[in-house]
Amino acid sequence: MKTSPSMTLALALVLASNVSAQDFGTIELKAKSGDPVPGTTQSLRLNSDAPRITSNGIIWFYAETQQDTNTTSLFSLSGQTQTALGRHISERQATPDNDGRVGNLSLFGTRVYSTDNGTLMPLVFLENITTAGSSALYRTTNAQGLTEVLRNGKSFAAAQPPICRTNGIGNSSVHVERNGDIWFVPNVAVSSTNCDRRSVIRLTNSGAVAAIANLGSSVQGTAHTLTDLWGEVLGNGQGGIFFRGRDTSSSSSFWYLIRGTAVLRIAPSTSSDVYAGASETLTIIAANTVTQYRSGSMSGIELIRRGQNLPQGQGQFFSIRDADVSSDNVVVATMELTGTVGGTSDDSGLYLVDSQGVVEIAREGRPAIAPNSTFTAIPNSTELATVGPGGRVRFEATYRVGASSFTGWFYYDRQFGLREFLNATTSVQGAVVQSVRMGDRFNERGEIPMQVSLNNNTVQIALFRLPGTAPPPPPPIFAISPGISGTWFDPQQSGHGLLVEVLPANQILAWWFTFDAQGNQAWFGGVGPYVGNTATIPFARTAGGRFIPNFNPAQVTNPPWGTVTLRFTNCNQGRVEFSSQMPGFGTGSMNLQRLTLPAGLSCP
Repeated sequence: MKTSPSMTLALALVLASNVSAQDFGTIELKAKSGDPVPGTTQSLRLNSDAPRITSNGIIWFYAETQQDTNTTSLFSLSGQTQTALGRHISERQATPDNDGRVGNLSLFGTRVYSTDNGTLMPLVFLENITTAGSSALYRTTNAQGLTEVLRNGKSFAAAQPPICRTNGIGNSSVHVERNGDIWFVPNVAVSSTNCDRRSVIRLTNSGAVAAIANLGSSVQGTAHTLTDLWGEVLGNGQGGIFFRGRDTSSSSSFWYLIRGTAVLRIAPSTSSDVYAGASETLTIIAANTVTQYRSGSMSGIELIRRGQNLPQGQGQFFSIRDADVSSDNVVVATMELTGTVGGTSDDSGLYLVDSQGVVEIAREGRPAIAPNSTFTAIPNSTELATVGPGGRVRFEATYRVGASSFTGWFYYDRQFGLREFLNATTSVQGAVVQSVRMGDRFNERGEIPMQVSLNNNTVQIALFRLPGTAPPPPPPIFAISPGISGTWFDPQQSGHGLLVEVLPANQILAWWFTFDAQGNQAWFGGVGPYVGNTATIPFARTAGGRFIPNFNPAQVTNPPWGTVTLRFTNCNQGRVEFSSQMPGFGTGSMNLQRLTLPAGLSCP
């Protein structure tokens, strides 16, 4: 994942009306610096990082708060209108086990995955660790805190060896599928003195563990077996998993495909950029070629090569300056050209390659969008030119109209052709865009987020939508019903938990059986109203009783303990938030998972 650098729109002294980009798609404002951060007294402060978007439309980004500019947090915007702000993880935040804290958050140090149910899964570096290692993978939603999934120094499942404390897992060795399944190639503690990569592991969303490929596994169609795993794993988002390693055939390394339990050799391993895509395809980008390997055939198909004739006009490809590949295997490449008519020796062009062939999107010296306009600079990196699902290309380019120079953001696909969607004349709700940090790719829904600075002195997260696209209908809202009744606990804190019972007239009873700060058993609870998925309950702590036969009801007291809020995201997951007025308890929260369901009840 690469960052998108700041782009300051070139302002001419006189802006020609014929370069307006406001007639293609729509731009919606979502959040701005100064907005309140829910659950806190702080306000948002957007930093210089570009936002990202998931396939199901969750916008996520790194930012600070205006009250703490030295702490970066991972935020999201979700909900039907993509305006529900949530903060998921912050620098220096304590780990769930309270044995360390989150280190620096950045687009380089943190990989963030997303699942179809709206869960974000950040893989972060940790610091100040007392009992474990330096990396961890978490689950987090807008409504829930962190749940730890993988952690250096810990076992990932019962009866499994612990992941090594150092370099156990990292960005290249973990992949999360959209259904929440996790594939990883960990360094595990084979012994007290030896760490090694032995297996490609699949950890399902339900917690099931399977070693899919191991050292010694047979390579299908050969007489060879795996001898090394390099710890790199790629996924195509559809269950197709690739890993890099070596077998007994030679000292060379390969990319392998896991199909069911079979291991297939699919492509030679090089230092080039590699992308996993649909139909079990690997695309490998080298300086002089773009090659795709499909279905373990080891017969690569060259899509672009040096010396290939241009699809439009005289000239040839000379070298690949940079390229990007979508999840459905469409390639966009910035090419250095040679032999172009009327050009120079270092002309650049932007080209799309898909199942229909090669098409030129833009080229220096060729006409741009506006009348009498000419492209003068095409980007040299995928930071400025990327392709998303459906062959949706976005890129930045500079062009000239008469004596004036402009910088704009352009869109291309085979349906709309080449269109400009943002430049120095773009107006959003009456304010003009002055600078922008563009998100990396369009998602399946035809959306791309951006951070814009407007001439009304605001910095905002905005979303561009392609024409004809709209937010999906709102998902059904989970509501508390009698099926919520039962016992609930946090598996990370097994040993205490809550008893919950749904009562008539939208009332709910909850009792928390736990301990005080001195380790004495403590239990407190009460009855309160619920609306939708949330219940707010005043709690009291019962005290003064004695075990029979010495029980005296006159000695029992119920002093107020504080307030508890229960939020349920579905039938089996929720969260308790508390604020106690009794010494030793304070405020905080805990994730909840169902432990029991009373007989005769069901939860829709």
